[in-house]
Amino acid sequence: MATPVHLNIPDPCHENWQQMTPNEQGRHCMSCQKTVVDFTLMSDQQILDHISRATTSVCGRFNNDQLDKTYAEKKVRPAFSFRYAWNMVVATFLLTGNAAVAQTRKSDPPKEIVRGGNNTDKDKDIVFGGVAAVIIPDRRISGEILDDSTGQPVSFASIKVKGAKSGISADGSGSFNLVAPGKKGKVILVISAIGYETNEYELPVNNGNLYKIMVKPEAQTLKPVEVRSYSRVCRTDRVGGLRITTRVTKLERVKREINEWLPTKKDVRIYPNPVAPGSAFNISLNLDQTGEYKMELIDAAGRLVHIQALQVEQKSQLVNVPTQSTWSRGVYWLRLSKVGEKKVYQAKVLLQ
Repeated sequence: MATPVHLNIPDPCHENWQQMTPNEQGRHCMSCQKTVVDFTLMSDQQILDHISRATTSVCGRFNNDQLDKTYAEKKVRPAFSFRYAWNMVVATFLLTGNAAVAQTRKSDPPKEIVRGGNNTDKDKDIVFGGVAAVIIPDRRISGEILDDSTGQPVSFASIKVKGAKSGISADGSGSFNLVAPGKKGKVILVISAIGYETNEYELPVNNGNLYKIMVKPEAQTLKPVEVRSYSRVCRTDRVGGLRITTRVTKLERVKREINEWLPTKKDVRIYPNPVAPGSAFNISLNLDQTGEYKMELIDAAGRLVHIQALQVEQKSQLVNVPTQSTWSRGVYWLRLSKVGEKKVYQAKVLLQ
């Protein structure tokens, strides 16, 4: 793959293009005894290939819009399908037929098209001279997110450049690949994950290293437990045994019923949150039961924008949910309900 380059001509040449001797790659300049390559009819990929393969300095003729820009290789992979294969077969058949007909015709000699005027290079849209090619460095940062205490990978950690509105997520093995913006030699990454401390890490750019970033588990402290009892106990003595009767107040009964179906805050956790429209977010589930669940995403106006069936095989499970770039920015509510039961889990998602 060719390295990206930035092209410019710092000192344009003022020789007459029409008075130069034509050759295979362009024209020969008698003043500097060099071949001036004509890039005006080349595509961006052809220009990049020619500059990358050059072993000596290059003198070229360019359009103005071809200069002061960066050339990078673009890989286009056609999606293979039956329609694609059929189109290839038809194209081959047509080209073979046209080639057979062309053999019976005498080809016309190539013609050079020249615009009116004595010197077309006096026009403002043509510049030629020595090409200054600046290689654009690769600003890609790669690494792994590891647990500081165990050394094990931390799955789906959130990584973003400090000050950026959005970031990326590591994969299941803790690996990530990020392109650093700007031109600075160092970048500060903000890394967070569920159950771990959020910290900043300053890393150099473009040194080819694979970074191993250690994150510390978040210290968990338990709040003091307060026990209140609203029940009253009545004891009745009987011959032959003791019977204890417990009366429960309405307040205690309501609390018990609420606790049976109302989930705690840690049952459903969402990250990264907020998330950019068109990106995906993760749902960390810590449920009481496995089985079939229904997931719904509702906007602030109460409209259902996404519904999905989930088969929860483990009580602790991670689910990845995509978003659409056409969704409006704002607050959304995630509802998770077990099929056949009244228990509902809810969480808030912010798109911005």
